Amino acid sequence: MLRDEEEAFDVIVLEFSALPASFRSTVLLARRLRHRYPKAIMLFLDIWLPPFFKHGSGIISPGWGGPGYQQAEGLGIIDSTSPEDLTHPDDWTHTASHSYSEDFARALKKNVGAVMVQAGAGDITPDAYDLLFLDDLGHFSEIGHRFVADLIRDTLQKQNFRTHHDATVKRWGQEDACENWFRTGHTNLEHNMAMNEFKPGKYALEARSDDAYIKVNNDHGDMLELTLEYMTTSPDCLYPEVEITTDTYLSVRVECKKLSFPWDVHVTGQLHVGSIMPGETTIRIAPTDSAHNRNGEAEWPFRIVGVTLTPDAL
Repeated sequence: MLRDEEEAFDVIVLEFSALPASFRSTVLLARRLRHRYPKAIMLFLDIWLPPFFKHGSGIISPGWGGPGYQQAEGLGIIDSTSPEDLTHPDDWTHTASHSYSEDFARALKKNVGAVMVQAGAGDITPDAYDLLFLDDLGHFSEIGHRFVADLIRDTLQKQNFRTHHDATVKRWGQEDACENWFRTGHTNLEHNMAMNEFKPGKYALEARSDDAYIKVNNDHGDMLELTLEYMTTSPDCLYPEVEITTDTYLSVRVECKKLSFPWDVHVTGQLHVGSIMPGETTIRIAPTDSAHNRNGEAEWPFRIVGVTLTPDAL
């Protein structure tokens, strides 16, 4: 969040994990930031999460005591509770497709002159990389934050970075609107759903009835693209499949899909609903008559955590 609407930035760091579904929205964000801050150096931090590491033997992440490690023990590849048996960097690859990362890097360099920073590439082994993360294997530890800070400093030195005393701040150029209550539990949008703190410090509007709705207002005078942010899980789908409709005849379904993660995740997803006209639009959420719903496989009500209106689809 920007502390000051007119504050200038010399360096902008954006963290991402190279999944193709996020490419369009990330490039769009980068273009908007480049227009706003034309002289800033833009760094994209490519995060290599520990569970994505794969040993040449075919074992995924044997160093963290989970199913991968147990599988490695069962095959006789390792025989201790330490990953030190498999610590040669050349023996490891990352299961996230780096063809995506390379394509992404080329697109960002072409569009906004961005510099890619690889956090974990090359000369670091899984046992050492483990120290950079907390127990959830998704958030940096204090050591990890220092590691990334050093990476950023080294990258800036290689770019011959000097503070821009004449840093420029331009108008955003295009206008959008967003509401996100994931961390606050508060929204000004009209709705008939319950706001629930489903995990400590994490909030969502829960569609507990067949007539749940939320209203958004497009006051920009032009058509805008409507995107919902919602909670999803993988590989098990613990949320109901729903149909999202509007009073302007848009209709889209949220179905169970396995995400590209080799471990259990509970994360936010984005759903592009479509274009909405100026004025108020009512968004309705109702469960579908899918086998998933009929079999009672969902454990929680459908959860929405944000709404975004943009000139271009995310």
